[in-house]
Amino acid sequence: MNASAKSGIRGVAYAVSGYEPAAQAVIEAFKMYVREEARAWEKEFPDELYYEWYRLYELKKPEKGGHPGNVRWFTERHIYETLAKSEGKILDIAKENREENGKRGDKIHMFLSDVGVKALRRHIGKIIGMASMCETKEQYESALERVFK
Repeated sequence: MNASAKSGIRGVAYAVSGYEPAAQAVIEAFKMYVREEARAWEKEFPDELYYEWYRLYELKKPEKGGHPGNVRWFTERHIYETLAKSEGKILDIAKENREENGKRGDKIHMFLSDVGVKALRRHIGKIIGMASMCETKEQYESALERVFK
């Protein structure tokens, strides 16, 4: 059987099964950033990041305890969804692994691989740099869109 015929048969088989080799390759590449089991907890998000978000979004910093719920939204939207320009794919994979292999209190970053953690740290540095240069949330969100979309 010649190469054209094999390619055609493969194409039909992929179409019938719904398998998309290009999409699968991208998903596999993103999986390099995520691990199945949670690693030990350590602080990954510096206070400076939160300071910038509070400043830009004119939020009142709580005197005690953790951050308000909308800060979680910033973390997911501004950090994880833009990480490696994955459009949220890394976030989805990490959440799935947390649901399957973690416990309720586990943070998403605990499921990132060594590669993913290094990328996360660099990414957070970029976000802090961008945020510190912006005077308004509109400037910041525009910069996010320009750089990471």
